[in-house]
Amino acid sequence: MKTGIIIYGLFVTISCSQIKDAIYQNYNLPSSAKMFYSVKKDDTSRISCGELCFSSEGCLLFYWNNSSCYILNTDDSSGIQSVDITSVYVKGDLKDQCNLDGYMTILGGVLCIKEYTKRDDWFAANVTCNQDGGQLLVMKTNVFHLKLEALKTIPLAGDKYNIGGSDQITEGDWRWTDDSPVTTEEWLGRNPNNKNGVEHCLQLKSLKLNDINCVRSFPFLCEKQSI
Repeated sequence: MKTGIIIYGLFVTISCSQIKDAIYQNYNLPSSAKMFYSVKKDDTSRISCGELCFSSEGCLLFYWNNSSCYILNTDDSSGIQSVDITSVYVKGDLKDQCNLDGYMTILGGVLCIKEYTKRDDWFAANVTCNQDGGQLLVMKTNVFHLKLEALKTIPLAGDKYNIGGSDQITEGDWRWTDDSPVTTEEWLGRNPNNKNGVEHCLQLKSLKLNDINCVRSFPFLCEKQSI
């Protein structure tokens, strides 16, 4: 059976069993975020943009602005170009993946995160996150700036946190714990500088990346990765 419903401002014709998956919620961002997109369609309505995302395999997020529709990439591929987004439509069932005890759902599941204010070195923090069923925060290229905007919406207790990146295997080759490359330019000051030759782990400091000694203890951020 097919039916037409209006959900969060989008009219979509779908089967009854697909109603939950078709919900898209729009979230305004604190500031603009750079995102890559795989498809751009001009002169289209917000409704049509939602329908395009719904019919596109793997589409979780889209951006619609001034009659232009962008299907945003959340995987490792870079897409065709980038766009600075000021809001984002998020597929409704993304938030359901944030089901770990003590984890917060941010921007409809763009970020599923738990802040640990206790101080641990990078290795112990990584173990704690894994025991939770999550991981130290990973901010891949395609969603780096979006996750950064998500972090701005929550009242973190501090400004220095261990997160899931390091260059422990090869000096200067920074990798997230899933082995994807750290390719952002959002480093603090002149970092990474490998001060005294011992800074091989990644820290988020004032929402910028900083290299630190892995055995130094700081609070840390765990996530259950959804994008």
